[in-house]
Amino acid sequence: MIFYHEQALIEYFILITLVSPLVLETMDNRGNNRDSDRDRDRDGSNNRRSVNDRGGDRDERDQRNEASSSSSQQRRIEEEETTTNYRSQIAPRSTNITTNRVVPSSTNMVMERFYSYGTGGGVPLKPGGKSAAVVAIQENRDREKRELSHLNDRFASYIERVRYLEALNKKLQLELEHLRGKWGSETGKVKEMYEVEIREARHIIDETSKDRATAELRAKRAEEETLKYKDKYEILLAGRDSDRQKIDALQKQLADNEADLNLFRRRLADLEDEQKRFRAESQKLILDIQRVTQDLDHETIARVQLENEKQSLEEEINFLKQIHAQEIEELKHANLIGTALDPSNFFKHELSHAIRDIREEYEQLNNQQRNELESWYRIKVTQAVQEIQARRAIEGGPDSAREREEVKKLRIIVTDSRKDISAMRQRNGELENRIQELEELVQIERREGIQAANERDREIQELRARLEELGRDYDELVTTKSTLDAEIAIYRKLLEGEENRGGLKQIVANVEEQARADFAISGGGSGGGGGGGGGGGGAGGGASGGGFGAIGGGFSSSSSAGGGGGGGGGGVSSYSYSRSYRTTSGGQVISFVTQQQLADKNIPIQKERLFTSDELQSYTKDELYLAILGHVFNVSSAPRFYSSSGSYKFYTGRDASRSFHTGKTSDEDLTDDLTGLNDEAIAGIYQWLTFYEKQYPKIGKLIGRYFDSNGTPTKDFTNVLTSVNNMKKKDEDKASFEQKWPPCNSEWSHDTGRRVWCTEKSGGIEREWIGVPRRYFDSLTKVERCVCIKNSDEQDGRFKQYKDCSPTSAECQILD
Repeated sequence: MIFYHEQALIEYFILITLVSPLVLETMDNRGNNRDSDRDRDRDGSNNRRSVNDRGGDRDERDQRNEASSSSSQQRRIEEEETTTNYRSQIAPRSTNITTNRVVPSSTNMVMERFYSYGTGGGVPLKPGGKSAAVVAIQENRDREKRELSHLNDRFASYIERVRYLEALNKKLQLELEHLRGKWGSETGKVKEMYEVEIREARHIIDETSKDRATAELRAKRAEEETLKYKDKYEILLAGRDSDRQKIDALQKQLADNEADLNLFRRRLADLEDEQKRFRAESQKLILDIQRVTQDLDHETIARVQLENEKQSLEEEINFLKQIHAQEIEELKHANLIGTALDPSNFFKHELSHAIRDIREEYEQLNNQQRNELESWYRIKVTQAVQEIQARRAIEGGPDSAREREEVKKLRIIVTDSRKDISAMRQRNGELENRIQELEELVQIERREGIQAANERDREIQELRARLEELGRDYDELVTTKSTLDAEIAIYRKLLEGEENRGGLKQIVANVEEQARADFAISGGGSGGGGGGGGGGGGAGGGASGGGFGAIGGGFSSSSSAGGGGGGGGGGVSSYSYSRSYRTTSGGQVISFVTQQQLADKNIPIQKERLFTSDELQSYTKDELYLAILGHVFNVSSAPRFYSSSGSYKFYTGRDASRSFHTGKTSDEDLTDDLTGLNDEAIAGIYQWLTFYEKQYPKIGKLIGRYFDSNGTPTKDFTNVLTSVNNMKKKDEDKASFEQKWPPCNSEWSHDTGRRVWCTEKSGGIEREWIGVPRRYFDSLTKVERCVCIKNSDEQDGRFKQYKDCSPTSAECQILD
């Protein structure tokens, strides 16, 4: 303000200096004539023109100053926009004030124009009576300065507010990107966690299916052996009844008629031959009973071994559950298991309980995150809308378009976030459905396994009862044989005593012929039964029965040991050609029988439909078909799983054999190409084929990788069967290994750790020695386990001692 007034005074004195000569000249020449007045007027106008010229120069200089000031001001504003600090750079405006002053003169009037320029817009101070106007102008200028200051402050606050909102938007954007990155990683971790659980569930299902198939095979074998014994027993009963009838007839004939001694000697020889036959059959029954007893013992040992394997697997599952629970605890930063919880009780839960707990925890965490995210976005959007509305109400300038654009961007971000949340919810729903289906499958397999075990126990009990009954029958046969021997001795004495007497020889000959005819009929029935059960046997067995029985023993799918194909051709025709690839109990693959070979043997062939890939793809709506390893099944009875809305819809209308192992539904996995899979994986897929054969009707084959256009198996299918046999051989090697070096007993405690020990029955294998526990690394499964070895096996480098455990102790405590 001081500078502003000083500059105004300087300009005022300059104007006074310029105007004062004119005033003095006018006062000295007051009495001159009109011409002098015109000359003075002309001189005055020239002077005023010069003043105006100087004022114009000053105007141009002020305009240049204003232009440079405005450009520097613009640069300062641009520099300040790059920072968060603000400083007002509004310069004061130029003021142009024009005044007219009348110079007292009798002849003319001089107009004086005063100009005031400067950065402060100075106002000239006039002496005399003009002080009121100067005061008014000065007050007006002060008011304008105050208004400019007020507007400047408002403009500064507005810019600060805009920059604050920009910084806030950047912060929100960074937080949003952080949350997006975090969501993606958590989803991947959850996916990996569920894939691990699913693989474990699938492995358990495969093991259960194997046990079930083995139990069914053994039960079927026992049933066939029981039927065989039943047939033999019925044959023996029929022979015994026939013999008793013959003996009664002979007793009546001896009482009524006299027989020739030679005739009765021949009859005696026949009876002796029959006695030898009975003796041979009795020996055969004894051998059969011993074999059944051995099979029963082997079955008991196998059952104990399976129970031990089941226990080992359960312990391994519990250990894996513990590891997974710790990983989940680290990822979620939450104490899911309290210090007061007993892990031994926790690990006793079944797989379904663990999956259900994990799903509940995941749903709870997901709901919590979703609620927090939605509430946070609602609060931020509400605050942004309120701030924008308030700013519009206060200012409402041209910046409202930019604010609307910012609000639009925020809304787009919120919409994208909601879409991501919806996608996560959908994915979560799919995972929950998948878990539910797996739980149902596990429950079904568990029930079927329990039912199969119960059926096996019941059949074993029935076989034992049957064995006892056969033992009693054998005792009765022995008693009957002793009675017959006594009766024969009596008949021999009677015949020898009546030797010299003549009798009714013709009647005796007729009776002998009738007896021989009855015996021939009885022998023929026995032969026919043998042909039906094993493909021939007996003097009366037909050629057709023996021939078809031999063929049936070569390729029947129901054969348990390579034999028993059904006599007379009926058993062969009841089985389809596609089931001819089953393996025998010895582990050998039964060779395929082509249609030409069946035709050469005049065996009826059951026709199967051959599908192409395009034809199979059309069965995905009303009728639902799928293929596995080239075998086509009708799964229309389970639309819940295989329809367009089911969780297994990916398998319908195609052969997705590889996906049954990987559990994935990508294009690379939904294929029948098993390249790169090991024997264990292929054997697991083959178990799925066995499952579908039991659950759904088979309707044909798929032309392609596993069967050609004639329905003949290709080299790829032969490789699959080779992999299955390799796995079976590995299982047999494992059983042989465990028979020599049985597994240890083990238990785990939260306080004491793991304990392993050996007994005479550890591992489910009874023996006379106990052994000591040693570490053994299985090169096939890549897992270290505990085995019991003898002292003589200590030199074997495959076995390692446990740390801090006595070499001769039968028990070791493992703290790590």
